[in-house]
Amino acid sequence: ADVIRDWHAWVSVRPRYNGSEKNKGKVISPNTVAKAYRILRSICEVAVDDGVMPKNPCRLRGVASERTPEQRVATAEEVQRICEAIGEDYNAMIMVAAYGGLRWGEIIGLRRNRIDFRANTIRVVEQVTQPDSRTFVPGPPKTDAGVRTVTMPAEVMTVLRIHVRKNAEKGKTGLVFPAPKGNYLRRSNFYRRTWLPAVEKAGIEKLRFHDLRHTHATLAVAMGTDIKTLMKRMGHASPRAALIYQHAQSDDSIADGFSQVIADAAASAAAAKVAGDPSEPNAVGTKLARPDLRVVE
Repeated sequence: ADVIRDWHAWVSVRPRYNGSEKNKGKVISPNTVAKAYRILRSICEVAVDDGVMPKNPCRLRGVASERTPEQRVATAEEVQRICEAIGEDYNAMIMVAAYGGLRWGEIIGLRRNRIDFRANTIRVVEQVTQPDSRTFVPGPPKTDAGVRTVTMPAEVMTVLRIHVRKNAEKGKTGLVFPAPKGNYLRRSNFYRRTWLPAVEKAGIEKLRFHDLRHTHATLAVAMGTDIKTLMKRMGHASPRAALIYQHAQSDDSIADGFSQVIADAAASAAAAKVAGDPSEPNAVGTKLARPDLRVVE
């Protein structure tokens, strides 16, 4: 256990520098350390099962849990500003992410034959992962739930139709959102050259492309979408992720409900004041009650 504790303390402050200047001075992220610890714990568990070790030494509390950063959700008005700032080459991509909920890998792997303009649907059957900055690995979604058909708003399909005619690769299986020189769109290039300048121009801070997917789910819940339907649309294999959006929206709804109660109370008080309701102490035409100045013994 002491060896594991020393290892965890060391890896938690280990420099992240690997020759890249942008990583100089940085350390490995807590989430990466948590993943490494879980893998080590699993390896030790197998060793215990095989009789190689008497017990699992990975018994540190609280170090295996990852901390999810707070999700940023854009408003519909902010999405519109991003579309205007990013230009016609990519505004369809923004709308597919924000109003269809597709992941980055699903978007860059989308092909023309997966779009049905008559039914206003996009069929998600593949995604592209990037194990490193230079490698693209196309394949099916990581879970069966990821394979799905997403019905899109007609307004989005209108913009998407124009984009396909102008910018998509030729042929039935051509990429819908290719890189300027062809092949898959590289995330790092898109972020640096297109996304960051667009959100800055739109006056929006700390918004990631993936936050558009959070935006989609949040807006869907606000419209009254149930958990089962949201899971199917988002490609979630379990209700856990979908429940996060519903819980957040429920809390917002409670606050909005109280705001409405306060507004109704204020409106009622104002109406009573104008009408001169005698039950209202400050109503027009009513004498103000004089305070009782007698000393109570």
